[in-house]
Amino acid sequence: MIPSSTSIIILAAGSSTRLGIPKQLLQYGDKSLLRIIVEKALVVHPLEVIVVLGFEAERMADELEDLALRIVINRGWSEGVASSLRAGVNSVSARAKGALISLCDQPA
Repeated sequence: MIPSSTSIIILAAGSSTRLGIPKQLLQYGDKSLLRIIVEKALVVHPLEVIVVLGFEAERMADELEDLALRIVINRGWSEGVASSLRAGVNSVSARAKGALISLCDQPA
């Protein structure tokens, strides 16, 4: 298989203030929303999968510890999604010819 030249950036840094609990860790079936979207990204064999974390980053990272991905910590996560987008895009490999951006709370 020829490796893809596309990076996938998954934005998962928010605090889910309206929900009151981390949306990333909500269970959908037997897995968290975060794990589901990362596993789906890995299936397409991208150049790399980058997960941008912020709020409770360590807890989120524990959910993904056995998967082949790169975690980027957005220390400015409370500034909003644009700061996570910047953190992810700035982390893309120089070998990438494109990037696909995904949110972690859309499992389908």
